[in-house]
Amino acid sequence: MRYIYLLVISSCSLFFSCNSSCLTKDSFVANFDEFVEASTQRHQSDGDKTNTEKTFDSYTSECYEKFQTEMTNEEKVHFWKQTIRFKSHLYDYSSLDQLLSPELQESLERDLETFTREGKEELVKIFRDEIAPDLNNAIDDVVKGIEEIGESLKGWLKEIEKE
Repeated sequence: MRYIYLLVISSCSLFFSCNSSCLTKDSFVANFDEFVEASTQRHQSDGDKTNTEKTFDSYTSECYEKFQTEMTNEEKVHFWKQTIRFKSHLYDYSSLDQLLSPELQESLERDLETFTREGKEELVKIFRDEIAPDLNNAIDDVVKGIEEIGESLKGWLKEIEKE
């Protein structure tokens, strides 16, 4: 009876702590980190795993979905690292299909597409802002150098013709 009482109390506290963890993006990120750290530091019985998995599901289905668009790419990458770390510690998985639920796999795929698109946009921006101006100057310098070489060759040819 005491075990059931403790199980109910811990389930309720986990439920309420996760919901309060979802109030802001920063509290979600910090509390999810703490949750994963605490979960991976100890061995868990099957009952503990069930409760821990419920808390994890709450973080991922409620909190992550709520703040996903506000998170930076670094925060998203960290979230996915922690997710994989948590799942691989809690269970013995051999593939991504076993590791992530279909919903989480879809979220990961969307994030990867965003990372790819934003990464490409960032590279184009860097090229335009930092490389292109220098490249234009370098091309101008090369053209100027070629013109100078051409003038030198003309002068050299004139000297040869005089001789």
